[in-house]
Amino acid sequence: MKNVLLLLTVFLTVNLNAAVIKDTASVFFDTDKHDLQNEGMEALASVLDNIPIDADASWVIHGHTDNRGSLDYNHSLSRRRATEVRTYLISAGVDSSLIHMDYYGETLPVAPNTAMSNLKQNRRVELSVQWYQFETLEEME
Repeated sequence: MKNVLLLLTVFLTVNLNAAVIKDTASVFFDTDKHDLQNEGMEALASVLDNIPIDADASWVIHGHTDNRGSLDYNHSLSRRRATEVRTYLISAGVDSSLIHMDYYGETLPVAPNTAMSNLKQNRRVELSVQWYQFETLEEME
């Protein structure tokens, strides 16, 4: 007798309706400072309020500075600013493994560093968060 190998493949298809939800916030800092101001904490709290408690979100933090100071110093300052925002998010219950952090110093300004108002715009941390919102089975019927 010959041995016959029977291969049975079963495909299970699940159709879930999901929406990608994104939210952003900009947190601004005083010159040569990395401590969060009330306005920054309010911006972060607003983002946190929009996210479901059980969301498996992806958090991205980008730290920036204006162009005053050396490149090395500004890189370090942007890291401290980003870390301050990260620490706030973790203290609010965000899983640290879901947070990705980069810091750019003065290399990515949003405005030319030619006026005081522009310098202020460049002293920032940008937060973006993304998660999927799935419909429940009842909503899909």
